[in-house]
Amino acid sequence: MREKFVNDTQSWIIWQAVTICQQGAIEPLDACLTTLTNKFCHLNITDTEKQCYFVQGLRPEIREKVLLREPKSFRDAEEIARLACV
Repeated sequence: MREKFVNDTQSWIIWQAVTICQQGAIEPLDACLTTLTNKFCHLNITDTEKQCYFVQGLRPEIREKVLLREPKSFRDAEEIARLACV
């Protein structure tokens, strides 16, 4: 029972971190991606949810460019964001 409670608590903490994750004003995209993908590995999360949380956490000017291109997957959103940062 203790193991399950600890795992549920850890999952909840990771979910909270994912939902509030925001790219900082000078934070490189790769740092933001690494943080999120590390957290995604610990959660049972769909590609669509990954995409939503990733795009939601981008800086506004990058988020706008990504949304305008209407990515179909998390990887599409990642590629578009990389191009927007160049």
